[in-house]
Amino acid sequence: MKVLLVYNESTVEGKGNIDLFSVQRELKRLGHTPVIVARRDGKAGDGIYAMFPDPMKAFFSLPLLASRMAGIIRHEKPDIIVAEGGWYIPCLISFANRGRIPVVYVFRGLVLEVLVAFHAKSLIVKAAARLFIAINYRIFRKEKQHLVGTNTSICKFYRERLQRPVELVGTHLMDLAKFKPMSEEDRKATRARFSITLEGTAVLYSGAMEEWHLPYLTDLAKAVAELVAKGKQVQLVVMGWGSCRDRFADKLKEIHALSPSFSSVMLPFMQHEDVPKIIASCDVCVDPLLRPYPMDHAPAGKLMEYMACGACVVTTKGYSNEELVQDHKNGLLVDGTYAALSAALEELVGDQQLVCSLGAAARETVMIYFASINKSVALERYLKKVAEEGG
Repeated sequence: MKVLLVYNESTVEGKGNIDLFSVQRELKRLGHTPVIVARRDGKAGDGIYAMFPDPMKAFFSLPLLASRMAGIIRHEKPDIIVAEGGWYIPCLISFANRGRIPVVYVFRGLVLEVLVAFHAKSLIVKAAARLFIAINYRIFRKEKQHLVGTNTSICKFYRERLQRPVELVGTHLMDLAKFKPMSEEDRKATRARFSITLEGTAVLYSGAMEEWHLPYLTDLAKAVAELVAKGKQVQLVVMGWGSCRDRFADKLKEIHALSPSFSSVMLPFMQHEDVPKIIASCDVCVDPLLRPYPMDHAPAGKLMEYMACGACVVTTKGYSNEELVQDHKNGLLVDGTYAALSAALEELVGDQQLVCSLGAAARETVMIYFASINKSVALERYLKKVAEEGG
């Protein structure tokens, strides 16, 4: 079976979401032929088309993109198209495919809804997000569309919005042989390689750095600086990307100027093979985002990566997070306030026995909940069924 994967992600591993490449690898392992269409900020290659511009720029070039996408579909002749259900992708597929090839739309996140709800400061961005939402929802409500969510919370969100079935089929196929705890020797070597402290507690933030992340990230940095001021040995490690990465780097410099003993490491873009190593080398991993509505339905992909590596997690309360984390059993759940985040970090820093026990329980949770082979088989079975039904 040839599967065309259409995602608004980078073709550079380590810069984009790991979801795209894990799906590609698993489909190959099962004997299928995956073809990727993704963003153009990387090189095209065998079975990879790098063509999508920034989402805001794509709005003005949709006819051209649709024409090129139609050409790719004619050339590749896929049995099925698996497309991200966000931004302009559904609109693009609708224009290019015209119902010829069966399409599965995958809901992985709530970027558009979040921009409209409370994050975007620009009226232009809000207006564009509203327009894409209206177009996409109209496409999704068509009777023959196949809609999939990556966890129960996001399925629930879209079922309520669309009044249509949204099936739970895990497409975030984590390789548990790569996302795993590491030996103490490898842990020290990884820390030394990336200038992470060999003494004390390393607190990792991994994820996007956009406008709406800054208040939370600033709180995280201040909480770490506060612990350092109390004599705790702790370092903040930051791994991620986004339009506000430089602004957050400047904020870290400001905090360091006020608290010279504050220590932080801003890592460069990582290749995907290094991502699990960084996670496993750190002691405490903090979930990237506060969870006000509608983000309380957002997927917990990064959280699962933390847990699979045996890291002790601190995450905010919310539907998708609480599907995985039980407070003080396999991680800590906080209410999203600075006080709660600070208290959670203070409880963990310096208590290596607690950190290790929660991390081991987190790994066990993911091993049970997130067995890759089961997810792979379920995804393959679903795609075969849709392909057989036709467009």
